[in-house]
Amino acid sequence: MRTLPLVAATIFYEQRESLRRTFESLKDFDLVVAVDGNLVDYPATNDLSSDGSRKLVKLYRNVCLLDRPNLTEEAKRNCYLPYGDPILVVDSDCWVYGDIDLFKRNLPAEPGIYCVKAVNFEGQHHPCPWLIVKPQNFEYYGAHCIMKNKATGEIFRLRGSYERLVKGITVRYDDRLRTREYMTAREVFKIRQLVHERPARDRYH
Repeated sequence: MRTLPLVAATIFYEQRESLRRTFESLKDFDLVVAVDGNLVDYPATNDLSSDGSRKLVKLYRNVCLLDRPNLTEEAKRNCYLPYGDPILVVDSDCWVYGDIDLFKRNLPAEPGIYCVKAVNFEGQHHPCPWLIVKPQNFEYYGAHCIMKNKATGEIFRLRGSYERLVKGITVRYDDRLRTREYMTAREVFKIRQLVHERPARDRYH
């Protein structure tokens, strides 16, 4: 059985209630890296969360808070990569359930991007590329959905694959605990984000 610490990572901004659900589901992880900060494309005036999200972090002994404001999403995601091996990436509208011990036993040793079972908004099951083994070998590159293998120079788009599925846990996600204000701002953010991500997305489609 693999004995290395089990680490999860998430980025967030002004998402107290959905974060509470996320952190509760990760209590059995050794470390959760939570990266706070407004994104450059997000329409907000505060650099860091002011809705109580930061106070919530302090209630969980296994959560480490990083302040990284005014970054692009890919730059913000790169901030958690040095903090563990492997790293399970969990968005702030997600929660995890299942057999953690089985998941640990199934963790691969070979560096790469692996999938875990996920359930989307409609309850549909599919794999998501959220497990990173040897994260120091990788970086997000030009867009939050594109990564670069620093050892080989390969640049690739993140895609789900049942052939690289690590069994044991399921990640469930939905937006119902996010505030109306957040969801309205998120629509603006997504439009703006595509502007600077478009070159990378078009090149590595």
